[in-house]
Amino acid sequence: PALRSRYCDERVIVPSPKHNPAAFVSALERIALRREYTALLPGGDASLLAISRHGRRLEELVQIGLPPAATVERSVDKILLLEDGAAAGMPPPPTVVCSSPAEVGEAADEVGYPVVLKPRCSILEEASGIRHLAVAQASSRDEAESAAAALGLPLIVQRYETNVERISCGGVFALDELLGVAVARFKRTWPPGAGAASFAETVEPPDGLVESAVTLLRAVGWEGIFELEVLAFPDGRLAAMDLNPRLFGWLALAISAGANLPALWCEVLRGGRPPRVVARAGHRYRWEDAELSNLVRL
Repeated sequence: PALRSRYCDERVIVPSPKHNPAAFVSALERIALRREYTALLPGGDASLLAISRHGRRLEELVQIGLPPAATVERSVDKILLLEDGAAAGMPPPPTVVCSSPAEVGEAADEVGYPVVLKPRCSILEEASGIRHLAVAQASSRDEAESAAAALGLPLIVQRYETNVERISCGGVFALDELLGVAVARFKRTWPPGAGAASFAETVEPPDGLVESAVTLLRAVGWEGIFELEVLAFPDGRLAAMDLNPRLFGWLALAISAGANLPALWCEVLRGGRPPRVVARAGHRYRWEDAELSNLVRL
C-alpha cells in the first residue's frame, strides 16, 4: 500500500529483509549512494535486525541512529523484558519461561487458562531467511503444546488477563530523556486479544507510566523511536508486555495528536535538541481493514 501513497517522493523495489537480509542491506546502500538522505528509519523487526546485523557500514552514508548490535538484540528479547519490566515497576502477569516441550503444558496448567505463548523474539533467523513468529493464545493444554511447537524454545507462557486495559506508549528516547511521548488506549485489536490496534484513542499517560518507561529504556540501553505496550490493571498496576524499538503501527495517531515522532528523531540525528512534545488526548485511529474483520467476526 505504501507504493500507492501520495506522500511518497520516490518508490524503490528492494529484496525482502525476511528472505535475504544481506541483499536488502546492499540495496539500501545503493539507494543511499544515489542522493543525500537525512536518516534511515527501520519500519519492522525484520528490517531493524537486518540493518543492525548486516548494515553497520550504512552509517558512512546515512544516519541510522541504532545503538550497538548487542543493545538492539536485547531490545527485542521478550524474556529479558520480563526482568527489565519488573525492575522498572511493571512486572508481568503470572509467567513461566519454558526451555523444553515438556514444561509447556505444566506451565500452562500452573498459570491458569487462557494463556498466551510468546517466542523469545518475534524474528527467527534461519538458513532460508527470517521467519516471523506471532504470539499465540491457548485455552487448553493440548492447544498450548501445539502452539509451542511452532514457536521454538525457549518460550514464555503467560496468563491472559481479561479485566485490564491495553495501553501503548510510543515515543522518542534520546539524550537520556523522553523527548516525545504519545499514549494510546487500544479499544480493539486484530487479531482479537493479542494483535495490533484496530481502533485506538490517545489518552493522558497513566500515573507512573512515563517514569517506568524511562527506567526500562535506560536499562535496555535503547535510543530512538519506540513503542512499549503495557497492561493497566483496575488497581493502577502496570505490566510491561512488549517493546518495539522501531516505527510502529499506530504512528499516524501520534502525529495527528501533535507528537511527530519521526520528525523529532530526525532532528536529533541531525544534531539538534528539539523541545519535548506530548500527544494530545482524545484523538482516534482506525485500521479499516482490521475493523472490517472485527465487524464480520462480531
